[in-house]
Parts: sequence; structure tokens; C-alpha cells
Amino acid sequence: VASILDGLGEVAIALGDFGAARTRFAESLALYREMGSTRGIGIALSGFAALAGAEWRAERAVRLAGAATALHQAGGGAIELIRHRGAEDWLQEAREALGAPRADLAWAAGQAMTPDEAVAFALAPPGPPPRAGGRGGRAGAASAGGGGAGWLGAHVVAYAGHDVAEVVQV
Repeated sequence: VASILDGLGEVAIALGDFGAARTRFAESLALYREMGSTRGIGIALSGFAALAGAEWRAERAVRLAGAATALHQAGGGAIELIRHRGAEDWLQEAREALGAPRADLAWAAGQAMTPDEAVAFALAPPGPPPRAGGRGGRAGAASAGGGGAGWLGAHVVAYAGHDVAEVVQV
């Protein structure tokens, strides 16, 4: 069930419904914690990282990606930002937006978090939205009628091997 909730969170990001994505990832995270799955917690945190990237919250995205990768590795998984298509693209954009020194600090801070600290950080309200109009005005593009999904932009997010357009028949 937790894995399905992760997939629904990915679909919600692709559709620009960031509130629904946050809810699905929180539900998934709760289930993984209940199961005691360190790897699963890392997977859910990678969803929160993708969401932060989609919302143009670069530092939060990089910090959560660092925490997700560390927890995923601790649970025996590969060193990848698990299952989230386009993750390398938005992570690179976030790193560029922050600049190498700040991005490295954010990554290291995420890697150093305990599982409880990472979970608390992911579940904490992200604060007010970043200033609109940064880097091509993509922040909030979906909610502003742009039809995009923030940083995911033109990247096709897939779930279970199907394009989102096929899954939701858009």
C-alpha cells in the first residue's frame, strides 16, 4: 500500500496538485515507519524531495534528497533517488540554483540527519511559497494555469511504466 501511495504522490506532482502529493507521501511515510522499513522511509523522503523540487524549494529539495539517499542506502538500496523520474534533472537544477557550496552543505545536512530528524523535516510545513518568477517563472506554474508541474516541467513522470497521461487519461 505504501508503494501505491508513493506512486499516487508522483502522479499528483505531475498534475501540479502539490497538496495531494504531500498528503500521499505523508501517508506512505507513516506506513513505512509503522513497518520499520528504513529503505521505505528513504523512498518516501525521496517523494518529499521531488515535491520540494516541483515547488521550487531548492535547499529543501537537496536536503531531503541527501536524507533520502542516506536512509535508502542504510536500508540496503542503491545510491539513486529512487523511482522518481526526472529526479536527476530537478536535483541538478536545485544544485545550480543554490550554487555548489550551498548545495553541498544542504546535501551534507540531509545525509547527517537521523531518521527521526529527516521525517520531522519532511513533515514540517515548508513555509510560504518561494518568490514567484525565479528562473523562468516556473514556480507555481501549475497552479497559475500553466498546466506544468513546477520543476518537473516537460519531464514525463511515469508510474508503473505508463506515462501519466495514460494513467489519468489526460
